[in-house]
Amino acid sequence: MIERWDPFREMRALRDSFNRFFDEALLRPSSDWLAGFRDQPAMNVYETDTGLNVEVHLPGIKREEIDITLSGNTLTIKGERRASEEVKEEHYLRREVHYGAFLRRVTLPEYVDLEKPEATFADGVLKIVFPKMAAPQPKKIELKEAARPEEVPA
Repeated sequence: MIERWDPFREMRALRDSFNRFFDEALLRPSSDWLAGFRDQPAMNVYETDTGLNVEVHLPGIKREEIDITLSGNTLTIKGERRASEEVKEEHYLRREVHYGAFLRRVTLPEYVDLEKPEATFADGVLKIVFPKMAAPQPKKIELKEAARPEEVPA
């Protein structure tokens, strides 16, 4: 049987393979390391004229359940989102909110003042502001006249 050549058949097959990969591997991860990326709270890090802002969206988490530490220039935010005990696991028809421990780390640039961060938590959004340090002013180095070595007799 002779089959007519379709130049787009291979392209459709490739597209279908990619779609299956993204559906199966990324949207329904089977391994724990892929699932870990999905469970992290959303974070925005942005710079203004006065400082560096870190915003972490933590809906449903209480202020007491958030732990913020600063080690060197690494900011660590960790906590745990707990599931409601009122609804049993087998009663869920759809469950998109992820529960369990989370940890986010941000390496801060050297131009922020690590001694004066301000953290606020309102409406499920944690906001940490690190003010910018004043830019170091260049230091003038005085140039002195070098002493001339005396001529050595031959």
